[in-house]
Amino acid sequence: MRPTSVAALESALASEEKLVALFTQRDPQNQKPGVDDLYPVGTKAVIKRMMRSDETIDVILQCVECIKLIELD
Repeated sequence: MRPTSVAALESALASEEKLVALFTQRDPQNQKPGVDDLYPVGTKAVIKRMMRSDETIDVILQCVECIKLIELD
């Protein structure tokens, strides 16, 4: 998992809402995807639980709604 993805999860966990936006990459080998590298429809979800091991992070999410990608922040 990329450090930016881990940072996004940790930031969401630190917030009161625990919301994340999830979008699928067109090419999973691309390590720095931009707007054009992601599918435009994604999911807004609440993190219910996050568990770490040495090499993996398991996350349990609850979908809130479908969302459209306009820009990356």
